[in-house]
Amino acid sequence: MDVVFGMWADRAAYPPHGGEGAGSSGKPVVGPLGLLDLLETHLGLSGPTHPQVVRIAAFQRKLESADSNGRFYSGSLAADPWATARQLLGWRDGLVEAGWRAGILGSGRLADLSDVEGAGPALAPGSADRLAEVARQLDSRVSRTLRRLRLIDERASLSPGWRRLLDRLEACDVVVEQLAVGSAADPGVALGRAQAWIEAGTYDKTGPDGSVVELLADTPIMAAEALATYFGADQTPQGSVVLIAQDGNSQLLDGVLSRQAQPRAGYSPRSPFRGVLQVLPLAFQLAWRPFDPQALLDLLLLPRPPLPKAVARKIAMAMSESPGLDGPHWRAVWAEIEATALQDAHTEADHRSVAAKLERWDAWVRPSPVDTAGGLSLEVVLAICARVADWAVVQYAATGEAYFLGAQRLAQAVVEAVRGLDRESYSRTLLDRIVDQALADGEGDPMAQAQAAPWRTVAHPGSVWGRADTVVWWNFTDTGERPHRTPWTLAERAALRSEGCEPDTDAAAARRLSSAWERPVLNAGARLILVRASLGAGAETAAHPLAHRMAPIMRTEAVTARVEDIFRAPHLAVGGVDLHRREVDPAPVPHGVARWAAPSRFAELAAARVESATAFEDLLACQFAWALKHVARLRPGRARSIPDANQLLGLLAHALAAELLPPGAPSVPATVAAAAEARLDALVDEMAAPLRASAAASDFAFARRRLPASIAALSMALRRNELTVEAMEISAEGRFEGLAVKGTIDLLARTASGAPVVIDLKWTRSDNARRKEVEDGLAVQLATYVALVDSTLRAEAGYFLLNQREFVVPAGGRLQGRTVTAQRSLEDTWGSVMGTWSAWGAHVPDHGLVALGVEGADGLGPANLSLVREVRCDRCDYATLCRVKDTGASA
Repeated sequence: MDVVFGMWADRAAYPPHGGEGAGSSGKPVVGPLGLLDLLETHLGLSGPTHPQVVRIAAFQRKLESADSNGRFYSGSLAADPWATARQLLGWRDGLVEAGWRAGILGSGRLADLSDVEGAGPALAPGSADRLAEVARQLDSRVSRTLRRLRLIDERASLSPGWRRLLDRLEACDVVVEQLAVGSAADPGVALGRAQAWIEAGTYDKTGPDGSVVELLADTPIMAAEALATYFGADQTPQGSVVLIAQDGNSQLLDGVLSRQAQPRAGYSPRSPFRGVLQVLPLAFQLAWRPFDPQALLDLLLLPRPPLPKAVARKIAMAMSESPGLDGPHWRAVWAEIEATALQDAHTEADHRSVAAKLERWDAWVRPSPVDTAGGLSLEVVLAICARVADWAVVQYAATGEAYFLGAQRLAQAVVEAVRGLDRESYSRTLLDRIVDQALADGEGDPMAQAQAAPWRTVAHPGSVWGRADTVVWWNFTDTGERPHRTPWTLAERAALRSEGCEPDTDAAAARRLSSAWERPVLNAGARLILVRASLGAGAETAAHPLAHRMAPIMRTEAVTARVEDIFRAPHLAVGGVDLHRREVDPAPVPHGVARWAAPSRFAELAAARVESATAFEDLLACQFAWALKHVARLRPGRARSIPDANQLLGLLAHALAAELLPPGAPSVPATVAAAAEARLDALVDEMAAPLRASAAASDFAFARRRLPASIAALSMALRRNELTVEAMEISAEGRFEGLAVKGTIDLLARTASGAPVVIDLKWTRSDNARRKEVEDGLAVQLATYVALVDSTLRAEAGYFLLNQREFVVPAGGRLQGRTVTAQRSLEDTWGSVMGTWSAWGAHVPDHGLVALGVEGADGLGPANLSLVREVRCDRCDYATLCRVKDTGASA
């Protein structure tokens, strides 16, 4: 074989092979991993690679085995064992590549590392160990497989381990040649002068001619639009083109290329945030106490959850409504899931299969949690990893999608790491470190596939090793790539050299990387296009280090084209191509529409509805929104989320009231408060688990202080008014002039004479809104519930504000509390509700629907409506449909 070798050629290179013409056999271009694989195959040393997380775990155990509290790393190991092991393993691997081996003692830190090497369990080989082993095993037979090795990088700049391998290859009769690097462009053009500057540091100032172009844009999307247009232009210069997708990321550019009918480059960065990779860390989060409903919700809402999507949706809904485990809501949902699963189970075998399936689902969503202060046993850790791996393998077998193999590899790496640490239990901090490290490499997007294109794409500038007519450097910004810094002192380096071990130097590493950055500039034959956006990821981008090196030549010899200039000019010149601006006819800006035609069946659909107090409130505010929500049943997409602390307190207050105020005479307030205190902690676990989080400690303390007092105050209000509880959370239905109405009453009580009393429980931060509602005669909820329980409309009602511990009631009745003088009685309010509903119904056939928040809506609705609520377009889910946010109106 005739191999071309470069330190950055593992993913792709240009030219793609070392032969002549369009293709060749036996002349591959390889990087470090490729050359190691080739030589290991020849020597029979091939084997599975070991994830870095496994090696770090083993090295941590070796450090602990060798630690005597007097080592140079002892303090760091005690403070942060994992980070210490990761750092020192990097140092150790660098020494191994440089020729170090156990037994080279030295003194101080070197002696401590030598002791670590011989302590504890064996360490799985990394790339440095593999390189050293290949160099030791080479013999003359390798020349039968590898005839010649041509070097892209300067031999002297390579790290000592690779130079040692090259020496061994030459000793085994393999020809090692240095590929020549020189200017590929005509020295008389700007590009040739740029190459002269790179090589010699001098050039003749002549001025730009378009062979060096700096394409600047404010945003990456504008830069991508310009570059895609350049590639698709008819006059794009012919010849070989290489595209550098810096950092191995062409996703944004690919999206624009596809939209402009251009082939995709197909480079996707490896990311630890791929959906299926989150299953394992979320499964571990659910293994800890206190239970984390947000982690369960995140697990269930993944694009590919580990439960069937229908099951995941039901549980996600339960979490968003009552975030806890084993409460009434949870049990009801789980019973529904079980009933659905058993529908098709007819035989005993079917029932066993369903039982096993339900057990698997239950293990995902309701594991046996362990207190964070303790640790997970090895058995539990392995069980979680096995569950994730089994699920991933089954999913891969069913779909063939490589994503799932990534999840399986992740779980397996964690298993190997925890086994390597060999502990009886694992703390949350340690497991988080292990999982984060296993996730560090991430996974690429398997959907990011390169398409046949007239250009060749590479992931790193250092992999451009031959002449290309046009070099396009996409995202010519600083990616943070830097040469490594040696941790060794001059004395330690001298001691290592005396033993035949010479670590890489800072200067050599910097020269190696700098040469890689310069290589595409030198290999550009006709034009060089550097594409850079000023902003990226919401922040200003930094210039690439090579940009500073080329700053003098760019000021005098480069053409700078700003993409945004095309907004002010008919075209933009980029590398000999004119990018033209095409005028489009502007579409008129949508205006708010106040009046809308009603569908032909609207009256029929509206009459068939069963109204509720909430629907009445919507109608009194805006008929159009009411029609969309309740008649058309148009619902906004709902993102499931965990209720906030105030909502959780309201849930708890309602639940405590329902449990502690059973039918009959209420208990004395002190007894109710004591019962609430005793029940509260368990109820939090059942339906408000987020309050257990340390971040919610103040809210939990407030709940413990306020909720028992609130329920006691409710009991006191009932006793003061001589009321007995008839029912909590009771459903009521009725018909009024042909209109069906239903509702759920929080608390229905009776007076001593048997008269009904409606109490609506509210948990609010302030009492202003409910008090003003009663005062203005807009208590639609209370009026609706009164109509449902008393056809004579003589029943009394009020709001009990649990947070404020106040019973807000209309003045003039027998109920005692915070009395409010109301503009109209509840009886009159109900009459106004019915009258308004009838008026709007009669208005629709001739006048359609009215969006009351749109400018110009005044006067379009029925005249003299007796009851109107404030229109809150800022809170409306349908404001974009009536376009209320736009100016102007159309009737």
